[in-house]
Amino acid sequence: MIRRRRNPLIQIILIALICLLGISSRRNAHVLPRFIAAYAGDTLWALAAFLGIGQVHHFSRAVVRFKSANLSICPIMNFSA
Repeated sequence: MIRRRRNPLIQIILIALICLLGISSRRNAHVLPRFIAAYAGDTLWALAAFLGIGQVHHFSRAVVRFKSANLSICPIMNFSA
C-alpha cells in the first residue's frame, strides 16, 4: 500500500474553508433542506477536527524524527571532541 503524505498547507486551507462553510450553513439554514441544516454544523466541525488532528499528528512526527536524529548525533559529537 502506498502512503501519500498530506500537504499541511492544503489542510490549513481546507480547515479555513470548512469554517466558512459552517458559518454560512448557520446563516443560510432557511435555504437548505431541514436535514442538512440540522446536521451541517456538526458534520463540518467533525471534519475540521479530523483535519486538525492530522495536522498535529504530522507536526508531532516531525518533532520525534528531529529528536531521534538529535539523540543519535549528540553522543557522536561528544566522543569526537
